[in-house]
This record gives sequence, structure tokens and C-alpha cells, in this order.
Amino acid sequence: MSLWVASALLALGASVRLTRLVTVDKVAFPLRRWAAAKGPPGLGAWLSCPWCVGFWITLVCVAVQWFAVPLAGVPWWYAIPAEALTFAYVVGMIADLEVAAE
Repeated sequence: MSLWVASALLALGASVRLTRLVTVDKVAFPLRRWAAAKGPPGLGAWLSCPWCVGFWITLVCVAVQWFAVPLAGVPWWYAIPAEALTFAYVVGMIADLEVAAE
């Protein structure tokens, strides 16, 4: 397995876990409650949506991964959004599967 593939899989795994941490896990409940009470209207609901939060978390994870291990010959301005959108979709699908399993 190439270093780039390994780093991409790590970025995907980190995206899935961080998205779950923010949207569902009990440890982040105070953050979601505070956002619902003190933040702009809808922020609490937004923080509970894995499709919404997942994209932004994935974008950060992919950007870190890309600058740590770039893929030769592919420009970052194309690869980061494309990989982030693809991984964000996977994150959302995994979140949906977890909800269906509960």
C-alpha cells in the first residue's frame, strides 16, 4: 500500500470519528446544548447533522493529509475538494448506517 493511500485512509477514518464525536457522542453534548442556547438560530441542529458537520471536518482532515503527503502530478486545488467531497459522502453514509443500526 502506498504512503498516500495509507494517509488517505487515515484521513477518512479521522473524519468519520471526529464527525461522530461532534454530532452524536455524549462528550460533545454540552457543546451542542450551548450552541442551541447561545449560538445563532439553527447552530445546535447543524452540530447534530453528520452530513453538515462531516463535510467541514472532512475538508480539514483531507487538507492536512494532502499537505503532509501530496499525490504527485495532481494539483492540490483540484484534489482537496474532490477528495473531501468523496470522503464526506462516505462519512454521511456511515453515519446513516450507524443510526439505522441503533
